[in-house]
Amino acid sequence: MSNDFIFRGSLNAVDPELKHLLDLEDKRQDSTIILIASESESPEAVREGMSSKFANVYAEGYPRESSRRQTEAEIFDTNMELARYRRYSDPRYYKGVEYADVLEALTRRRAAQLFAANGISPNSLYVNVQPLSGAPANSAVYTALLQPGDTIMGLNLNDGGHLSHGTKINRSGKHYNGVPYFVDTQTELLDYDAIEKQALEVKPRIIVAGFSAYPMIVDWGRFRAIADKVGAYLMADIAHISGLVASGMHPSPIGIADVVTTTTHKSLCGPRGAMIMTHKRLLADKIDRAVFPGEQGGPHLNTMAALATALKLAQSEQFKALQARIVANAARLAQQLETHGIRIVGGGSENHLLLIDTKSVTYNGEHLSGDMAARILDVVGIVLNRNTIPGDRGALNPTGLRLGTVWVSQLGFGNDEIDLLAEAIATVLQGCKPYTYMAPGGKIDRRAKVDYQALLRGRAIVRQLRGVPDPKPAGQLVHVRGPEATQFLNHALASDVLALEDEGMQRTQLFGDDLHLEGVVYRENPTSYFLRFSDAENAQAAVEWLTALSDGYVDFGDIYAKLSGPVVVVGMGKGIADTILSVGDVLDTVSGAFGKLLKRDEEEDEVETAVVPTKPFFIGCEQFDADDPLPAFTWQEPADSPLKRTTLYETHKALGGRVIPFAGYEMPVWYSSVSEEHAAVREAAGLFDATHMGTFEVSGPHALEFLETVTTNDVSTLAVGQSHYTYFLFPNGDVVDDLMVYRRGANNYMLVVNASNNDKDWAWLNAV
Repeated sequence: MSNDFIFRGSLNAVDPELKHLLDLEDKRQDSTIILIASESESPEAVREGMSSKFANVYAEGYPRESSRRQTEAEIFDTNMELARYRRYSDPRYYKGVEYADVLEALTRRRAAQLFAANGISPNSLYVNVQPLSGAPANSAVYTALLQPGDTIMGLNLNDGGHLSHGTKINRSGKHYNGVPYFVDTQTELLDYDAIEKQALEVKPRIIVAGFSAYPMIVDWGRFRAIADKVGAYLMADIAHISGLVASGMHPSPIGIADVVTTTTHKSLCGPRGAMIMTHKRLLADKIDRAVFPGEQGGPHLNTMAALATALKLAQSEQFKALQARIVANAARLAQQLETHGIRIVGGGSENHLLLIDTKSVTYNGEHLSGDMAARILDVVGIVLNRNTIPGDRGALNPTGLRLGTVWVSQLGFGNDEIDLLAEAIATVLQGCKPYTYMAPGGKIDRRAKVDYQALLRGRAIVRQLRGVPDPKPAGQLVHVRGPEATQFLNHALASDVLALEDEGMQRTQLFGDDLHLEGVVYRENPTSYFLRFSDAENAQAAVEWLTALSDGYVDFGDIYAKLSGPVVVVGMGKGIADTILSVGDVLDTVSGAFGKLLKRDEEEDEVETAVVPTKPFFIGCEQFDADDPLPAFTWQEPADSPLKRTTLYETHKALGGRVIPFAGYEMPVWYSSVSEEHAAVREAAGLFDATHMGTFEVSGPHALEFLETVTTNDVSTLAVGQSHYTYFLFPNGDVVDDLMVYRRGANNYMLVVNASNNDKDWAWLNAV
């Protein structure tokens, strides 16, 4: 046989870049505290099943129906199963599925054994283990039980519901009539009386009891009674709490709800998939047909193999102990956060999750948003998600955080660890200063900055809880790179970085929160710089501070300000530098320059270049006074200046335009009538004479930095051909003028200013 065409070899050999990415993700999961309520760490044995060769097999259809009632011993009698398969085949559309039949029968049986409850035996619980995820599982139930246009009642999304429970932006709310019920606005808990009253009014075909962000025990019996009163199906979506249900830590809806759906990767700690369960045979047949061929093609058998293992583990005493710890940790975390002054929605937790109300963190009358809280905690190493809470108007601006305790409980966290975690979360959140600003389009957006020491304390606790050592200094050299490295360092460092040319260097100082470092900065090119400090510890401190500045969340004295970026900041030792640097002798060159720093007493002129007080801004500039500040700007409007005319003046007169004084020019105010000209512009087109406007050109290698200094908007975000609106401001914040900035080239800009302010603007720009 000739050589085959199967790509053999390890992932590292075949795709080392992807292998590196996978290693980075492993490191992230191993070094952070993950509080995503819908995530857990699936055991190695489960992941081994995921990578099995069952991934190569297509198996549309189902195994024979009688396999539902087989015991595990009968299912694992593979010789008998093969004999039966060869003699009778199976209902599937493909061959080569004899072991797939065994696998699916095993997975269904283990699920039935695990979830059988409330008088329903495993033999009477019909389980479909083929859905690829939770939303398709729910969709399959609707396909099986509803007609398009039927009414679904599910919890309002902002109150903790799920997209697939009838929301208008989801298929469930597009094909069906989604009607939400709500939590009580005062207690933030389900009001079963109100739900019943609403159900009697809207007469839903199905009521969905199940939630993605509800921290309390659900009364399945009360939901059953409501559904019976209106003749509705009851579907329990236990995607989040299936592990708790399986272990007895939460009441089970099996035998109470007509249909139960769940995902398999949240508190069940399995692979990403889903299951549908019912104790009603007629519904089971409809559901099977709705999953296949109604919703999807063949199942992912490798996921099914992983699920079979997860279901076995879920029957163990260790799993039950884990679920008890999950519930205890959630309650403890809620209680501890409240002790620290953080408001918890609903007053606590009875399951695996809790919700923080970020409005309980305020500064100068503004409250912290869920989005900013989640982003800042993420850079600390505490991973969670923003979430709507009762009272929020929509998912775009939530004021909540959702925290789950599954993953940390898997790691063995108990009271001591939870208390430390609560301290970290509270320290970071209460170290935030929220504020608002005018975003594009005129909308008010919420942002926040965090105290640097609070950030460091949070990170230290995360490292302590995960057993991760403190960052080890790599060496005395720090590499800063990125398209905006020059602008970033010019504001982060006290020296005149803009004066550097390629392969040039200068002494500098770095100021920060409880930080003052001296060093040398070397420019390799406009996007690559190297900093050298006296020792590795100082270099590491610089790495952490500069990285925080690049991230953009740290408060460095002005919560509204943010340095250009992002940039990459890496600490480097000589060995790394020799391997990476394109300039081979950079380390030695910068070391030589740093040696001069040690002789600063003899070279006073060099000492002065480390700090340039005349720079418009650098972090720490408030500590220095310029020796020779520029004089105060004054402007006197010229008296009785003659009116100017544009090049189109004679054309305006010839066309009958009514000319009046306007912004120092003779300009036409209209030709026929205002209403007639407005109509013409709306129905056809308008040609306007804007040649009276002032236009300036700003060009040169530092044009961007100049405009960043004298205008209020972020000029660095403009691509060639783009423009934006901005202001000139006096140092006290008064407005000089508003204007448009057009980027015409890499280092070429056109400014368009108001005609009446043309001379004043020109004088102002030349004065600064």
